[in-house]
Amino acid sequence: MSKFVVMVLFMINSIVVFAEADMDSSEFLKMVRMPPGRESWALMKGKAMHRRSGSKTTSAPISFGVKFSPERTLAQVVIDNSEGYYVGQAYQASKDSTSIIPMKALEPGKKAILAEFGLRPEDLTMSFLYWGFVDELDTDSVKGQHCRVFLLKDDKTSEIVKVYLSSEFYFPLKVQWYGQAYVVDEELRTLEISSFDKKDNFWLIDSLQLFGEGWKTRVDFDNSKAGYSKGEKANIPQDLFIELK
Repeated sequence: MSKFVVMVLFMINSIVVFAEADMDSSEFLKMVRMPPGRESWALMKGKAMHRRSGSKTTSAPISFGVKFSPERTLAQVVIDNSEGYYVGQAYQASKDSTSIIPMKALEPGKKAILAEFGLRPEDLTMSFLYWGFVDELDTDSVKGQHCRVFLLKDDKTSEIVKVYLSSEFYFPLKVQWYGQAYVVDEELRTLEISSFDKKDNFWLIDSLQLFGEGWKTRVDFDNSKAGYSKGEKANIPQDLFIELK
């Protein structure tokens, strides 16, 4: 049976076509980047909680809606019911494969909530997976899961990311962002998947955390669902994408 995995807003087909051990770096990355076999959607709602050293914890509702087609992903990220972004992601790795459009301009003097929580809209669609290949490092494990570890580089900014990709599920379990140079133990931000669960033949994230020096953010999804957007089983919810007032 096919298994689909939603990594925040990134869904991949995890059917094993080749034996993982026989794949070279490019073949394995192609498996990770490949789109789902059928047009589908996911909607994940929950709460983001953020704390900085010396400050109280702040929280806000957060919603991720996404549609997957064989060519691209279109997602919507909304936080605090007041700030939102559309994120487009083409499946071909290139410097122009990601597009980000704010749903409305911020009020004068107001800081972006998503940024304050240490998140970028493109983080949530796992757009870094389409950055250029730099190197494959030694294998490692995350929460007992065997992972292949890759360094990828943003062709626009030269930012580097270190990604721990599950050899079984073909999705990231841990991500570390660096500046324009990879220096061990000097990551600027880290994302870790805390838990995920299978619902109606789709694997959905239950919880994730991000952290950097002096701050930490946790996102819990307590209302998640997924389905197909075409065919007899099509059941796209009306609130997959919403309008901001």
